[in-house]
Amino acid sequence: FQIKEIEEAEISSIDEDEQLEKELDVLLNAEKLKDLTYSSYYALSSDENSINEGIAVIKNNLSKAMLFDENLADVEQSITDAQEILREAASTLRNYSENIEPDEERINFIQERIEILNKLKRKYGTTLEEVIICCEKFSEELKLINFSQEEVERLEHDLKEIETKLHETGERLSISRKELARELSQKITEELENLELPKSRFEISVLQKDFDINGCDEVEFLISTNISEPVKPLIKVASGGEMSRVMLAIKTIFARNDKVDTVIFDEIDSGISGKASTSVAEAIKNLSQTHQIIAITHQPIIAAKASQHFYVKKSQIDITSVKVFTLSDEDKIKALAMLAAGEITEQSLEFAKQLIFQ
Repeated sequence: FQIKEIEEAEISSIDEDEQLEKELDVLLNAEKLKDLTYSSYYALSSDENSINEGIAVIKNNLSKAMLFDENLADVEQSITDAQEILREAASTLRNYSENIEPDEERINFIQERIEILNKLKRKYGTTLEEVIICCEKFSEELKLINFSQEEVERLEHDLKEIETKLHETGERLSISRKELARELSQKITEELENLELPKSRFEISVLQKDFDINGCDEVEFLISTNISEPVKPLIKVASGGEMSRVMLAIKTIFARNDKVDTVIFDEIDSGISGKASTSVAEAIKNLSQTHQIIAITHQPIIAAKASQHFYVKKSQIDITSVKVFTLSDEDKIKALAMLAAGEITEQSLEFAKQLIFQ
């Protein structure tokens, strides 16, 4: 139906609609065009006071003047050329004004034709070119639908071959995933031990499922942070602090292998304090030996380990604005003191210095 609808319109060119709009504009203004062009013709050639008569006088004068000065020859030739051009223009304007007439039948045809083309553009594209391309696409799709029984049998054979390759590839992928899952689980468990989760166990479960775009495996992260409990889904049992350390462990492992230059930790200290914060700070510091680390933190123990400090301040007066300040060594101590105690006192300043210089 779509192909038939477009083909029956018999689009003559990709700009047929634009050409019709221009023609319609002429026909709707035929009377005005007739008056304007005839007035222009009349001014050029109609009587003794016309432009062409005036140019004829000038040409005659110059022809006489050339008898005394041949240097006027170029000017005289220019006048001659202009006279010829204006004669042709006058003739064209006269013919135009005599022949242009309102044509209601043609106007109605064009308006109906434009409506047909606009309907196609509303349904199949913003331009006639897009409509034609759409029709070609529909034709190709129709050819694919109207294939023979031989084509059906060939496709069924191809499908079986693809399914065989799919299962073979999926099986290899699954075996590889399980091997790497065991290796990665061991590495993450070791990292968690360094992050004050010494009795934790981390496992990556790889279970078979129906095929989809990711293969035939259902992968899930499991964890146990208590020696007496079995591993359970990370997303269900891990606290905020445990989740932060798991994320740090995973990022630390992958940062060593994925060739990234910069690692960003956004509040990786969530839910941790005390000794755990110290362990996290040490882990980030160690990673910074080989990577650029950008850490957003509210934990003074972690912030103190950085080599460069920026203070982010948000203000809301007429509008919300955020400013970032680079901190000097003195400002860094004050910022850490404020972060640790909520105010700057001798004790909080001393604590900040101990964090930095320990």
